[in-house]
Amino acid sequence: MTSHEAHSRFDYRRAPEHDEPTSLIHPVAVIGAGPVGLATAIDLAQQGVRAVLLDKDGIVSTGSHAICFAKCTLGIFDRLGCGERMVAKGVSWNVGKVFLQDELLYSSICSLKRGMHGRRSSICSSTTSKPFS
Repeated sequence: MTSHEAHSRFDYRRAPEHDEPTSLIHPVAVIGAGPVGLATAIDLAQQGVRAVLLDKDGIVSTGSHAICFAKCTLGIFDRLGCGERMVAKGVSWNVGKVFLQDELLYSSICSLKRGMHGRRSSICSSTTSKPFS
């Protein structure tokens, strides 16, 4: 175990409700503490739905879990109260390219304008070097 993992690992602790005389029911189990699982658990909690979040690991990840977020995903993050913080920590670009080995298959150039949330959003024009088959 690296020194970083030693500081980021959460050891198992028995929850106090395990020792209660009656079982505590969580109507929803969210499996996986990646971006989707965490967002789902937060959304449910904000709506008052009891949920338990289960993950196979006990380490807080410091790396990336997504290469990019679509505009509609950022809208969900806005609703959860963390959209601006996600954008502030990210990187923006306006040219996208898709390669297969060394061959350029697709590219897009996006002009940026202010979207409905006040943040820049993209209007993209695309070029394809050859038709997809």
